[in-house]
Amino acid sequence: MRLKDKVAIVTGIGPGLGREIALLFAKQGASLAIAARSPDRLGKVAGEIEAQGRRTLRVTCDVTDAGSLDAARKTIESALGRVDILVNSAGRTKRTPTLELSDSLGRLVHGHCRLQLDVRREALGAELATDAGLLESAERS
Repeated sequence: MRLKDKVAIVTGIGPGLGREIALLFAKQGASLAIAARSPDRLGKVAGEIEAQGRRTLRVTCDVTDAGSLDAARKTIESALGRVDILVNSAGRTKRTPTLELSDSLGRLVHGHCRLQLDVRREALGAELATDAGLLESAERS
């Protein structure tokens, strides 16, 4: 259990990468704060994590909204104390045929970059333990 007694935040809990990372961290012994816009997705993934005997805090949060991020940070700090690991797997997608990409691609890339900065800034507002790593992003932009 490499992550025993560690606290991790994983954003972007859904059917993809965020879910898989959260489940792996739980298997490795971490306590988790999982964040997503959808309470239904949170409930499903939290149930899978809790079935492994791990502690889970469900946080409904839209990482594109600064107020929502701030409220999530306060909730997590209050409930779990220190945070050892942050994985921001949240992101936006827009399905557009390649030949139709133009300004929309620039806006999408800018949105992803801004999202990474906003989540990192809010997480760093929390008390981060100094003996653990901070994973900056689970996605590749």
